[in-house]
Amino acid sequence: MLNNFKKCRITSTVCLNCRNETSFEVNIPPPPSEDLALRAGHTPSASEALAVKASIQETEDSLKRIRRDQMSLNTMMKRLSDLGSAFEATLTAQRAYVAPIRQLPAELLSMIFTWCCMDEVIGAARFLPLGLGSVCKLWRDVVQDDPNIWTGLRLPKCPPFYNETGVSMGRATLQRIDRCIRAAKGLPLSQPVLYTTDHADPAPLLVLQKYSSQWQHLVVTNLACDPPDICSLFGGRSYANLHTLEMEAGLFLDPTTNGIFLDTPALRSLTLENLCDAPVLPQLPWANLTELSTATTTEYVLTLLHKCTNLLSWTHHNVVFEGPNEPLGLVAVHAVLPRLRTTVIHDVDATCDTRILEFIQAPALQGLTLSWDLQRTPTPVYTAPYVSAFLARSQCSLLVLSLQAPPTSELGCLHSLPDLRVFRLDWDEGEVQQSQEDLLVALSAVSDSGEPVSLPKLEELELSGYGRYRGESVLKMVEARRLASRPLRALDLDLFHVDMASFGPVDVLERLRALVPDFIGSD
Repeated sequence: MLNNFKKCRITSTVCLNCRNETSFEVNIPPPPSEDLALRAGHTPSASEALAVKASIQETEDSLKRIRRDQMSLNTMMKRLSDLGSAFEATLTAQRAYVAPIRQLPAELLSMIFTWCCMDEVIGAARFLPLGLGSVCKLWRDVVQDDPNIWTGLRLPKCPPFYNETGVSMGRATLQRIDRCIRAAKGLPLSQPVLYTTDHADPAPLLVLQKYSSQWQHLVVTNLACDPPDICSLFGGRSYANLHTLEMEAGLFLDPTTNGIFLDTPALRSLTLENLCDAPVLPQLPWANLTELSTATTTEYVLTLLHKCTNLLSWTHHNVVFEGPNEPLGLVAVHAVLPRLRTTVIHDVDATCDTRILEFIQAPALQGLTLSWDLQRTPTPVYTAPYVSAFLARSQCSLLVLSLQAPPTSELGCLHSLPDLRVFRLDWDEGEVQQSQEDLLVALSAVSDSGEPVSLPKLEELELSGYGRYRGESVLKMVEARRLASRPLRALDLDLFHVDMASFGPVDVLERLRALVPDFIGSD
């Protein structure tokens, strides 16, 4: 059988410089397709088996030699690679002496460093400001002398205050945080102070407390069943620059804590949640607020709005608690918001027959976003035009309107919005039958004077959600408004949930692209 093996001598050059070569002899069996003895089922005799085993041993010895040579070459390559890395580092250090950035004036360096260090987290053993300051004396002086570099650093979340290994950070880290904030030299800190009440260690907050007059943004997240005494943490301190506050109303249940943020002359933005239905109203400079975000019951937020006479923006998430929901009726406080420009209300009808829009008046409103409860039950039947009544009561010139899953009865407001520029509509699955075609027909109608009857100044239209409208109806609407010299500037058709059988031929999309400058529609 060994006679069928082909004995070969293989030579390989190990070093190209000295031409060092290594040679091996190996018995190579023929390919299976050409090995007649193997295909005939020949069983090797005892002598043939010994010869094959000897050939195997010879091949194994050659393979061991190859592996040893390979390891030697790999070791040499590793040394060369490490040497190359060391030379690259040396070259970088050499070039630093003549780098163009060393010729920049300190003022420009300060601006560059401020942008580079933005969002760096204070407290890490190695972070960018310290690294920049270690380059040379000029850079160190710039980093130390410009407080703006330190005002944009991210403050650590406190508590929990742990490193990436889960081990509580020690005194050295807290001292580093203190030094970094002192380097800001009293300027307001642009990053928020984050405090979570589900941890007992107040050490990081105690460091930050000394600089409360520099805070601009404070976020307190209450995750504890038994809230801590926030008066001891935040009471009796100066908040001269506090602009944004985010808290839970339940933290103010203790009368001694209710007024700790009353003396905040710079407060303009508030995020307030009352997910526990706490019967308490924090003492704050409500009249100073220009931006408000709430997650409360309808009655609670109406009480707040009555005090916020200078609001420019308001976002609200309606909260409903288990049990019967009593109608607000006459107990609700009617809120007049003379300066309100934009508002977003989620779950408008979440409290059954209570409609929050009935108790609000916003004469300066320009942008309105409303979303209805997608899981609302068919009873009681929602038929009252609350949006139309709200807009008529406010007598505002609305420019932007976004409606998500609105009842059909609320679409009647479109006939009384002569100044609207942007309209976004997200249909609910249960409201898509005839109302969609009716809407497109209404937007296509033109009066005898040549003006569109509905939304005459409309420039941007977005239709999303479930749909069973025809593409030809959309095309007719676009063409009609174009002929009336009121063409759409932007049209967004989200066809992901649209019944394409009802939509019809997709070549309509190409025709729409030719008519609308900014058209978005999936093919």
